[in-house]
Amino acid sequence: MKNFKLLRSALDLQAIRGELRESQLWVDRHAASNAPATHRHTDRIQLRTNPRIEGQHYHDIQQGIDLLAWHALRHTRQFVQATVEELGGTVGHVRVTNLRGGAEIIPHVGIG
Repeated sequence: MKNFKLLRSALDLQAIRGELRESQLWVDRHAASNAPATHRHTDRIQLRTNPRIEGQHYHDIQQGIDLLAWHALRHTRQFVQATVEELGGTVGHVRVTNLRGGAEIIPHVGIG
């Protein structure tokens, strides 16, 4: 995968998988009328997003705000926080995306 860099391996993700499997927070992107083609075969949980700031475009806003899922998905939140702390960054926009079986990621450029 030429556009990705392995940061860690041999992770114990059992608790995260369990909480995501049981979560009622998944959104079916195929059902969304405004879903771009790159998201049509995915489900997602948005944990943090950009606030709306008058006069600024959504993708230009760097700060993030907590959503319900951020507080509800404790293991996922702790994993994100530990990873960001290890890399020396700050937590911004956070989304968990599930690509459905048999689907593929359509080549695209992610913005924001």
